[in-house]
Amino acid sequence: MPYLGVNDSDCKLSSWEVAEGSFVKPGALICVVETTKTTFEVFSETEGYIYYAAKVGDTLVVNDIAGLVSEKALDNPQTEIEALKKELKKDQGKDEENITKKAEILINSLSLDKKKILAAFPGTRITEAIVKEYVDKDSVTAGRRGFGQVERVAIIGGVSGGGALIVAESIERNGKQRAVCIFDQNKEFHGKEVLGVPVVGDITELEGWFTGGKIDAVVIAFNRDLKERERVFNEIKSKNITFTNVIDTTAALRTGVKIGVGNVILGRAYIGACSVIGDNNFISANVCLEHGNILGSHSAFGPGVFTSGNVTMGNTIRFATGIFIEPNIEIGDNAVISSGSIITNHVRAGEVFSTRKPNK
Repeated sequence: MPYLGVNDSDCKLSSWEVAEGSFVKPGALICVVETTKTTFEVFSETEGYIYYAAKVGDTLVVNDIAGLVSEKALDNPQTEIEALKKELKKDQGKDEENITKKAEILINSLSLDKKKILAAFPGTRITEAIVKEYVDKDSVTAGRRGFGQVERVAIIGGVSGGGALIVAESIERNGKQRAVCIFDQNKEFHGKEVLGVPVVGDITELEGWFTGGKIDAVVIAFNRDLKERERVFNEIKSKNITFTNVIDTTAALRTGVKIGVGNVILGRAYIGACSVIGDNNFISANVCLEHGNILGSHSAFGPGVFTSGNVTMGNTIRFATGIFIEPNIEIGDNAVISSGSIITNHVRAGEVFSTRKPNK
């Protein structure tokens, strides 16, 4: 079981999504688990034959064995699973003596190899500071070898609305970026953590972190107030602070897609061939922007927005959820598209559109 966040120590296995004994490929959805707050999808990291170690309804904690993906078909998979459980229990007993709780949380949140860290600091009790030192050194070494340095990302806002949570989770999954810190204007959250990522202060401290070499790039996580999102983006950009794109590993960007900076593209989003996306957009999970779409900047999409081909969308547009848009539609700047809308005609700039209100 993967790390699920500091607020959840266990979860319930709610469903298996593949038949036992079937062959799965990397990225295949294997199972779904539930915590007290949400559900998580668990994907295969390798290919092979899947065997169950837990049944639907079982309670599991981080690093429990829920199942086994084997390179070859097994006649008696339960024997192999029980041997793995014993080995894991023995190793965990040794590790718990040498790793602090905060270091354990950070290791899990960054999907690091615990054994490699222990080997890098033999005879040393692993603390949070040592884990951060290990990550920084490992990133530099990777860059010198030509593997590409892990990008250290600061997240701006979104703690109260959950944006910081889902952005941090996507960063955690991709392996090419690391969420280093969060800047949020609400002082109530300062000193706390989101998925192990510390909230270090407000945006006034951002420039010092960037010029001091503590971070490589930033991304904005809040999306309720799009005008404020645009203002903050322009303010940060005027200080020559670098923006990055956070793109979930399950998102699909097809051939010829052009994309600006500061965009968030979440799980299972689809950007069709030859589409163009501007800067600082927030595209939620399961959004489909088909081929030839043109999207401006500073817009936000709720889950389940579907456009057909060659749709043109301006700037600072709010898309709610469950929206369908016909081909060749134009949507003007600052429009608001309500949940459940089906758009068959152009939408004027500044218009609040709903299928319950005729579009003239």
